[in-house]
Amino acid sequence: MSEPATQRQINYIKALGGMPKQSLTKDGASELIDKLLSSAPPTKKQLNFLHGLGATIPQKLTSKQASELITQLDGEQPPTKQQIEYIKMLDGEVPATKREASQICDILSQTAPATPEQRNQAEELGACLPENVTFCRANELLGDAEMDADPKEGKPPTKAQLNKIAKLGGDSQKGINRWRAEEYIDELEEKAEDKAEQFQERIDDVLDFMFGDADLRSMMNVKKPSKAVIKKAILFGDSQGWGEGWADPVGNSDLNPDSLVDFAIYSVAPELLKSGKVAPQMPTLGGGTSDKGQGCLLAVIVIFTVPLIIWWFSI
Repeated sequence: MSEPATQRQINYIKALGGMPKQSLTKDGASELIDKLLSSAPPTKKQLNFLHGLGATIPQKLTSKQASELITQLDGEQPPTKQQIEYIKMLDGEVPATKREASQICDILSQTAPATPEQRNQAEELGACLPENVTFCRANELLGDAEMDADPKEGKPPTKAQLNKIAKLGGDSQKGINRWRAEEYIDELEEKAEDKAEQFQERIDDVLDFMFGDADLRSMMNVKKPSKAVIKKAILFGDSQGWGEGWADPVGNSDLNPDSLVDFAIYSVAPELLKSGKVAPQMPTLGGGTSDKGQGCLLAVIVIFTVPLIIWWFSI
């Protein structure tokens, strides 16, 4: 069910001259706001801003057009004092407009080398900046160094933090202090969540592709398993080294996924074997190798036989 429009959306709609309905949804409010902006007159604030930029106000100007005109004219103004100081600090060339200055500031932050002030600050904090570090990266490293030097955050990690890192399968050496341990725990938990989601997708895929309907289930030697059994079967298959995506019909395994899933499920839950069915065996590549060999033999026979036939009939 769609969420109702927020009070902020309703207030904005009214300010634009609209009449929101009580049943208005959040998505519907967004559409109505876009529609009103395309026809609503400019606000007093927009008009004052345009006058301040020395603009000539066109007739029948809408609020949306006013926003676009403000962006255009403001970008054509001279650079601000802060932009000029920033560009000069990074040995850049100051351009003529504010828009160009904004672009140059973004580029310099990613490409300009660390400043002498940054290196002095790093030395005071007992940190060392790499030789070719950029201004932006130096700021990040200095922020980390300040946290390391903090009386509270720079303390050794707690026992609870170290236990959590170990539980998540991490390296306790990376949690050298409290704030870094906390950052590392967040990183490990995010990876664990992603891994859990991916594993759940594998379980769902096996159920859909192998047991999704009656025709698919009839091809399997085992009955439709529960998600818990599928989980055990996948873990079993992974431990056998069957390759990435071994249970996926379009995976990377060279073996038949149907046979592998049959065998894996039977291995962890033999009670699911269908009545009258033979217990699944571990599939091999034997059939595929044999076919390839027969193909090579056939090619050899053709290569040597055809010229002999031609020679015979030419006598």
